[in-house]
This record gives sequence, structure tokens and C-alpha cells, in this order.
Amino acid sequence: MPTEAVGAAVMPTEAAGVAVMPTEAAGVAVMAVMPTEAVASPANAAHRMGSALHPFAPAQLGQVRDGGSDPTANDQTERILCPWCGCARVVRNGSFRLRSGERVQRYLCRTCERTFSPLSGRPAYRLQKIKEWNASVRLLADDISLRQVASRLSVSVSTAFRWRHRALAYLSGQRRRPLGPRVGVRVVHVKYSEKGSRICNGPGSWGYWNFVRRGPEPAGYVRPRAATGARRRFRLLVDGRPLRVMVAQSEQGMELSILGQGPIAPEVLRDGLSQLVEKDSHVFAFGYELKEACESLGLVCHNGFAAAGGTAAHRSEPGKALPAGVPEPRPVRCPAPPDGWLRRFKGVATRYLAHYLAWFRDIARFASMPDVAAGAQGRALASLLASRGDGPLNEMPV
Repeated sequence: MPTEAVGAAVMPTEAAGVAVMPTEAAGVAVMAVMPTEAVASPANAAHRMGSALHPFAPAQLGQVRDGGSDPTANDQTERILCPWCGCARVVRNGSFRLRSGERVQRYLCRTCERTFSPLSGRPAYRLQKIKEWNASVRLLADDISLRQVASRLSVSVSTAFRWRHRALAYLSGQRRRPLGPRVGVRVVHVKYSEKGSRICNGPGSWGYWNFVRRGPEPAGYVRPRAATGARRRFRLLVDGRPLRVMVAQSEQGMELSILGQGPIAPEVLRDGLSQLVEKDSHVFAFGYELKEACESLGLVCHNGFAAAGGTAAHRSEPGKALPAGVPEPRPVRCPAPPDGWLRRFKGVATRYLAHYLAWFRDIARFASMPDVAAGAQGRALASLLASRGDGPLNEMPV
């Protein structure tokens, strides 16, 4: 499509290098970053990415004029796409005022005749307290309780809880790239929990009594109402088995995958590795035997503990001397497990486990790495912040 028909003048593609396309995962709008070469056609991009919600990102918002075509539009610009149909025929269409008094630009798509704003498809979509939302996002990097967050923002605890998981659902739903070429892999156990539930009968729910650990019930104890109909009573030794989480880490970053409950079969390990590790990579196993799963995927399996100790087992071809001038690969580190960080919450509801794992992966684990925390945490938090489209909203001190 010619640039003159787009009606948008935005940032040069050489400065950005990527095109932001929206997706939808786990009921939450997700921003997927793709190379500009892969989204040359907005219609094809929308078809590939499924139901689009919104392509805006705070650092990639362009300037859209009022009216039809603009003969002065620059060819070296990035297009603003409609979140509903993926078309670039976008014009300004007034604005609206939030409850806080901030004005937000509204846009109109000339193809599907639907309107949208920079908040559409973002985690803060249809929220009125945008400044409080941005403050709550920044507090994800601090080690404070939920009640302290609610007190600082002057909101209820339930509102702070919803906002936290609204942001974490956005992080957990983002598309991730598999790791390589040298990946350390381990499997950790996380306790099953129904923390906070009033209708379930499992550990952590209201009124639950664990007779295995706490002994017989005291006199006068009222048991919770048993589930009826299609929902059977909770069985601790069957339904309450811990969940297995596969943790993969390389120089590119960290990825986690929930493998489920029960015994870990080679098929389950293979599915986890296929999600976290790219093809033709070297896998360094810490704990579980991954040789059979790696062979079925074309991966090379090594002993992770031997590699961490700096022995010859971490080389690409064990037993073979490296050519002259080729540096010895650095020993692979054992992936940092999330179970120690999860203990601070005194139990994490299994239904929200994916949210907490995304929190640990993108934000919390950098607390002990001040040299990289600013950049790594900043990128994750910036994807959650709200913007009007012509600049950031006024910030609330935290």
C-alpha cells in the first residue's frame, strides 16, 4: 500500500527495526514483536496473527493526522495498524477524557469504521485510574506485600490484586522464543494449592484441614461443604500432587514451562523441551534424565553437573580437543529455580502459577543482578505501562 494512502507519519523503521503486532493469549491482549520484513502487508499480518487487538507501544506511537491522505507522508515511517482489522488507513477521530482528567486520543479506521485508542489492547484498557495503574506496575519490581501496594495507591486490596494479575497475565501470554545454543535445564516441584478459594476443597482453600500433616481434626471443627454434582471431593494424594516446572536458562535468558502433575514421562519432557529449547542445541541436564527426550528432538544432551564443574563434558564434542585459537566454552550454570522465591507468598494458587512464573522470569530474578536489572526490568515494565498516544501520562509517585 502506498505511504500516501496510509495517512500516518511515524518513526523511521531504521530506528525501530521491528513492527509491533497484537495477539491474544489466555484472554489477555499480548503485543508480539516481529521483524518489519515479516509484516509488509497489514492484511496478511492480521491473518497470521489471528484476532488483533492493538499494535501500540509507548516508544513506537506515531503521529496520525486529521483527515484523508497526506502528500507529505514520509516513506521511511512505521505504520499504525488498526487493532481490529490490521489495516493502516488510520486517522484521528477526536479524544476522550479519563476520570483523572487526562485526555486520550481516539483513532478511526477507514476500512472497518471502528475506533480505538492507544489504550486498546493494552493491560490498562478501560481503566480509569491510569496513574495508579502505572504506579502499581513499577511496584512489581519492589519486594513489598499486596497490602502495602494497596496502601500506597489508596485502592482496595482486591483492586491491587486484580491489577497485579492483569499485568502478570499480559507477561505470561507474550510469545517467547526458544533458547539456544547451550541451555541448562532442570525440573523443580511446586506445591499444589487452591489458596483463597471458597468453593474448592483442596489445600489452601477456606476451611481445609490437612489430616496428613496436622493430624485428626479437633473437636467442633466444621468441615467445608463437599463438592456435589460433577465436582467430586478433593483427593489429597491424587489431586494434590505437586506440579513439575521445567526451567531452562542460557546466555539469552530464561524460560519456564509447567509440565503438570504426576510422574514425568519422556513424552512430557519432550514436550517441555520442544517449547523451551531451539533445534540443534546442547542441553545440560541438572537432575532429571533427559537423554531420551533430547534424542527424539535432535538435541545433544550433556551432564549439567559435570559442565558446571568445568570438566571436558561441557564441550560440544566431549573427548575431542578444541582447534587452536578457539576459546573454551564457559561452564554452564544451573538454572535458578523459582521455588525459593515463591515461598515468600506462603503458598501460590495453582491457577495463578503461570503469572508468578512470568513475574519471576521477567522482573523478580533480576533483583540480585543490579548490573542488568535496570535494562531487563525496564523492558518488561515498559510493556505494561499506559500511554495516551502523544506522550506518557502523568506519573504517580510511589
